[in-house]
Amino acid sequence: MSTRDILMLIVSFLVVGGVVLISQRLHKQGAPLLYTRKIVHVVVGCWIIPSMLLFDHSWVAAIPSMLAVIGNTVSHFTGIIGAIELKEAKPNYGTILYPASFVIVLLVFFPTYNPYWYAGMLGILTMTFGDTAASLYGRKYGKGKYTILDETRTIEGSMAMLITTFIIAFIIFAPWNLTGLSVVGNLILALMVATVATILEAISIRGWDNFLVPIGSAFFTVLILKMVS
Repeated sequence: MSTRDILMLIVSFLVVGGVVLISQRLHKQGAPLLYTRKIVHVVVGCWIIPSMLLFDHSWVAAIPSMLAVIGNTVSHFTGIIGAIELKEAKPNYGTILYPASFVIVLLVFFPTYNPYWYAGMLGILTMTFGDTAASLYGRKYGKGKYTILDETRTIEGSMAMLITTFIIAFIIFAPWNLTGLSVVGNLILALMVATVATILEAISIRGWDNFLVPIGSAFFTVLILKMVS
């Protein structure tokens, strides 16, 4: 563990812990649970960028996520962190599965040893922004409802997921020339990833989209790039 690892570990705990405490405070003051959850969801999701780029060792970068899996599991069954726990009849394991996907991405896609590291980062950001867009837009404007298994979603929400994910993927692929593809190639790849992510989000139940979308998007990206390289 390097000095930079230690410093980044401290900053990670301060950032993630701070946003959870702020969200908890807002929730106690009457802020809707949907918004306090999404605040945590987005801030924590964006933290994948410094986690991937500023740590020296993947296992150190994964420590906060590992602890979050444990802490969120306790919270899920006790409700101790009310700002992130959905109060629904059906169990939702999203708060546990989300940091679990971080652990896998950091251990498998860390830049030091994986040339496709950006695919892992994309997977997390896909869930971070795509799921948030789908949830917020779908709840406000969604009218065309559909049900898969026992989960009901909206066409509008899924379209928001598709468009947002496509934009995020293209921003990661194209400007930095990470994939080696042409602009058209990056557009096609971004659309393919967005489509897969949207399908995975649509068919997931009990919060499993928090795991299937980031991991599925990451590995699908690598699969396609290996096929065209």
